[in-house]
Amino acid sequence: MLYVIEDDYTYKGKYYLSNDPITRQCVIDDLGLIPAWFDNVPTFHYRWVNTQSKDGEIVVDLTLNECKAIKAADLAYQTAKFEDNLNKDMYFTSSLGFRVNGDRRTRSNIEDLIRFSPAFPVHYRDYDNQVQEVTQEQLQTMLAEHITNGNNLYNQKWNFEAQINACTSKEEVEAIKIKFEMMDFSK
Repeated sequence: MLYVIEDDYTYKGKYYLSNDPITRQCVIDDLGLIPAWFDNVPTFHYRWVNTQSKDGEIVVDLTLNECKAIKAADLAYQTAKFEDNLNKDMYFTSSLGFRVNGDRRTRSNIEDLIRFSPAFPVHYRDYDNQVQEVTQEQLQTMLAEHITNGNNLYNQKWNFEAQINACTSKEEVEAIKIKFEMMDFSK
């Protein structure tokens, strides 16, 4: 498996990897530093720092373990967003017939509505910015679905980790497409 560092991604001595989705977030500078979220630092970055560009690009042939480390780092980068207070990529389709944000802020808002609303039904703005009139029981349903969706996302993460670890070739690693599926409780 070859990865290319292109000169047009260079800025003040830093090389950014090409638009390969597996490696898109890796940043290498002249000191061989990479982002803090890259927990399992592979050795290939040292080769990049000392490689001269030929015809506008640097080509590095990665080992299987390096490919796994890049894929694992991409997975860690994507799943770190699960902890963000606001994450517009997280949602689920409720059994109530509309989509609900799946981030931490929304969970907190739903819990607050359940506990502290003086009267029901209340107005709730859904993922698609539509106002829904919901009862306390419906909010409890949404909260349960929210928690289930979050647990499902972590199960998907752990499945991706197992797939990466089980790979025996670089082609198998490259074939893993990290895409998270949000739950649909309306079915």
